[in-house]
Amino acid sequence: MPNPFLGVRIPPEIDEAIAARMKETGQSKSEITIAALRSYLGITSCQDRLSEVEQRLSALENIAGELYRLRQAERTSGLENTESLKSQDISTKIESHHSPHHQGIDEPS
Repeated sequence: MPNPFLGVRIPPEIDEAIAARMKETGQSKSEITIAALRSYLGITSCQDRLSEVEQRLSALENIAGELYRLRQAERTSGLENTESLKSQDISTKIESHHSPHHQGIDEPS
C-alpha cells in the first residue's frame, strides 16, 4: 500500500531551508520533510535503531577484546588466581558504555 499523501502550505523561509538542505544532501523534499517530522514527533526510523544497535555491538566487541587481552596478560604474568584490578576494570568499562536508555533494545514503534 502506498504511503498516505500530505499537502501543506509552508512559509517561504521553510521552503528556502528545505531547498538548501536538498542541495546540500541530495535528499528529496519528501525525505527531508519525513525526517523532520520523525524528529519532531520522536519517531525513530529502522535505520536509526539499526545504527544504535551497531554502535552498542561495537562497544561490546571492544569490551570483549579488552577482557581477552587482560586475560592473556594475566596468564603470561602468572596472575591467573589473583583478582587484581580485573573486576573493577570490567565494571568501569561496562558502566562507561551503559546508560538508562540502553536497558534493552526498544521494540519498533
